Amino acid sequence: MTRLLDGLLLHDILLMVLGAMLFLVLLGGLVIRLVRNQPVNRGMQWFFVLPALMIAYPGTQRLAFSKGLIELEKRTETVIQNPGDTTQLQALEEQLLVVEKRPLRSIEALEITAKAHYLNGNLDEAASRAGEIMRREPKNQTGSALVQLVTHDQLSGDVPFHPADSLRAERFLRVIDAR
Repeated sequence: MTRLLDGLLLHDILLMVLGAMLFLVLLGGLVIRLVRNQPVNRGMQWFFVLPALMIAYPGTQRLAFSKGLIELEKRTETVIQNPGDTTQLQALEEQLLVVEKRPLRSIEALEITAKAHYLNGNLDEAASRAGEIMRREPKNQTGSALVQLVTHDQLSGDVPFHPADSLRAERFLRVIDAR
């Protein structure tokens, strides 16, 4: 269920629920008219368009959010592959801001944003996301790896993380991809 609602704001969820309720009311009215052998108005089918739109709009928002997450994941991989490219790092930061405008409910979304925060050097945000992952799913390997990496970096004073540091980038890849 959290995966279905991931990235949807409260008004999107409310619109979807109200659209579903309106559809059920209209369907009930249609069934009652048919059972009573009452004629069905010719224009009645157009009333079903409104709930369909009410249900479809949040779906498009969810699709746009998923596309943004995929783009963020691709940019994260690009930064790891090209650690010295500051334009890619800037693009990663911009995409991260776009994705985080919406609520993150799924573990996958939290993992992706935690990795991006770590690569951007936002260790506090990465630790926050990793902590949320571990709170929800204590045996999550990516979350525990991120907690270890962030804790190590905070204790060793290697902040902020710079992707051009190839040794740390290799350690990041080893720990994260070992899941």
